[in-house]
Amino acid sequence: MKTICMALLVFGLIVGGASRASAQTAPAADKGQPIFDIKADTVEDMKDLKKKFADLAAAIPADKFNWRPAEGVRSVGEVFLHVAQANYGFSKYVGATPPITFETKDY
Repeated sequence: MKTICMALLVFGLIVGGASRASAQTAPAADKGQPIFDIKADTVEDMKDLKKKFADLAAAIPADKFNWRPAEGVRSVGEVFLHVAQANYGFSKYVGATPPITFETKDY
């Protein structure tokens, strides 16, 4: 049950940020130009998610990061690493450059 709640929380954070950004999109007077700066909004959303994930990680006892609900399923720690890796991959779409030394396979 705890695993399902954790998965729903992560899914909700990701979808909630995406749906909030898409809900704000409205055409301006010059045919199709958004009335907001998507890059700035995305950066703010990422800061908010960073705080939420950091708070969640801080609330989990260190000895629980290796827990996994079943064989072949990511552990709690691996879920956090997966989200961190995805954020590095996503950053290039908002104009940021991941560190040169970043290798996806290392996560």
